[in-house]
Amino acid sequence: MKKWMGAVLAAALLAGGLTAQADDLTLPAGEVLPLGSRVAVWRGEDSYFAPKLAELLSDPALVRSVAADYIDMGVYSRDEKDAAERMAETALDIIRQSRAYQLRSVSGNTMYTAYVLALPMELPLSEADQLRWNNWIRAYGEANGVSAEKLDHFKAHGELSESMKLGLEAAKMTVKKEGTSPGGVTYQLARTQLTPEILGYAAPIWLCALNTQKGDHLTVTVVLADQASGRYFAPILEKAAEAAK
Repeated sequence: MKKWMGAVLAAALLAGGLTAQADDLTLPAGEVLPLGSRVAVWRGEDSYFAPKLAELLSDPALVRSVAADYIDMGVYSRDEKDAAERMAETALDIIRQSRAYQLRSVSGNTMYTAYVLALPMELPLSEADQLRWNNWIRAYGEANGVSAEKLDHFKAHGELSESMKLGLEAAKMTVKKEGTSPGGVTYQLARTQLTPEILGYAAPIWLCALNTQKGDHLTVTVVLADQASGRYFAPILEKAAEAAK
């Protein structure tokens, strides 16, 4: 993706907020993840950056930039500019409705932190958009070494949640836990550790993706932390997914 996407996500992740919530993480579509008494949740919507980010996301030029990305990726052809812009507007609506949080927890004399970005996605997509997305994500999976068995399953079950799952596997984030909570929330949780080099420096990163679905709502929640904090939050997030409501 082009630089605008990195800027938008970075801004949302940095909007750590000034107001602490209780010990539950309430996602944009209403799902609740109980994190327990050890974790404080800080909301990005209360931060100084929130109105500035909203102004950026309302810029019409951003829609054209995202549409150009879709065309460059091959999701749409050069002759489908209008359709690409319509899909771009849909994608930006998802980002506008997203919420950023920071998780904080103190154990002994150490504070652990993680940044959270939750993106709500209405289900279902239109049939045409779903087909186009499925074709693109399947090609992405083929190009990134997803097994033939997984691709065959995806061909038979190409709904958006399967697309997310296939995308996780293509990104080497195999699903570690999945199921349905007593509160009726279906979840898929995956995580990985990365150590990319940035300007010659190693950056140890822990990344978690949690897909939750309740009724017609699917929420994709991304959690980013350093590796030590990630290992600390991993069992907490797993228990929260199991008890989601």
